[in-house]
Amino acid sequence: MSRQLNYQPTKPPTRLHHRATVRAFLALADQGVVSVATFLTGMLTARAAGTKDSIALYYLALTLWVVIGEVGNSLVSTPHMIRSPKLSGTRLHQFNGAMLMLQLILSVGLTLLVVIASIFAAMDGAHELAMMLLLTGLCAAPITLRNFARNFSFARHDTLGAFALDLGVSVLQLGLVALLYVNHQLTWWHALLIVGVANLVGAFAFLGALRDLFKIKRLRAVASIRKSWNDSKWLLASSLTWTAGTYLYPWVVLLISGRAEAAVWGVCFQLAAVGNPLVMAVQNFLGPQIAHAHNTHDTAGFRKYVLSATGLFALAILPVSIVMAVASPFLLPKLYGDQFIGNAETASTLVFAMLFTAISFGVSRGLFSLNRARLDLYANAFPIIVLVTVGVILVWQKGAAGAAMALLVGLGLACAFRTIAFLRISHRSRVKVALPIGGVV
Repeated sequence: MSRQLNYQPTKPPTRLHHRATVRAFLALADQGVVSVATFLTGMLTARAAGTKDSIALYYLALTLWVVIGEVGNSLVSTPHMIRSPKLSGTRLHQFNGAMLMLQLILSVGLTLLVVIASIFAAMDGAHELAMMLLLTGLCAAPITLRNFARNFSFARHDTLGAFALDLGVSVLQLGLVALLYVNHQLTWWHALLIVGVANLVGAFAFLGALRDLFKIKRLRAVASIRKSWNDSKWLLASSLTWTAGTYLYPWVVLLISGRAEAAVWGVCFQLAAVGNPLVMAVQNFLGPQIAHAHNTHDTAGFRKYVLSATGLFALAILPVSIVMAVASPFLLPKLYGDQFIGNAETASTLVFAMLFTAISFGVSRGLFSLNRARLDLYANAFPIIVLVTVGVILVWQKGAAGAAMALLVGLGLACAFRTIAFLRISHRSRVKVALPIGGVV
């Protein structure tokens, strides 16, 4: 039985409370900007595309970007967020450089994989799908680099820097999309290209502004990359399992029910994610806080911190979820067109499925901090298990609505497993305590 430490962090000064409040506000504003840009780009693209087949291609590309982004988050951004608070000076700058180098290698490698997939699709005669894969691959590197940039800023508690980056990218993206839309020239492939260009500009701006924070020493970089892989291989497996459990669904819908139902899934999923500004803002703020709390709290304090944050998070987003579920029959046709009348059941189900994902975040990061990413991997397997068992049958019978039901069940089971695992592990784990610098913020 592990020894409980008696250390309790001192109450942070008022000035630090103020800084934490400002960072939280900027995190919310930042995610609001990102989510609004994503939502409006998708809505305008759907309205301009006209046919469900074209809409499906756009949303399928988004799912691939999410998968690619999760690889970078798992192998680069999350290890950086966890390890960087323990480093300073030259060691920190060299570690930053190693993570940037790893991100560049991953971006190029993932781009090549998607481009190769597009070649095979073209050889098979699926020319529109091949075009979508080609554009997705070419835009993957800029998107992953921009994602690295914003996560890097959040890890440094530079929420203002992340906000400036995301605001610039979002304004450029929306401006170009709106320009083509009002001139009746916007297509699904135009939208994909615009997203890639806007992210490329943002990534270059970030690297130029913060270049002094990156020092690349080849041998140290190789050692850091090797350690990052050893530390995050279970995290990568967990993230990819979670991503597959959520973002395989539209592809299964595509294969079984066709592009029209895949388009229904796409617009309903985006509508269900309208609450993402609040959800992602809290996650961007809460993730680093949990990593820091792991260093400054004893066992009981860390468990209490994670559970309290998770409970407050759930209470904050539950009203938003209820409002979106009730309003979905009105919002779907108004935002995306009359062709989506009658699909409110799918949207409402996905709203509550996303609620389970949000609630799981705190305990998931708690497991990562306790080096128990393997348990998070097991939890993330539930949506896939549900998909390949009853999920396929539900998709066959109900299309996108059946997929939404299966995802709701899978994510609910994953949330329950993850919470129980954290409670058991945190109860018997010893949390190392570091001397506080300025208290816990």
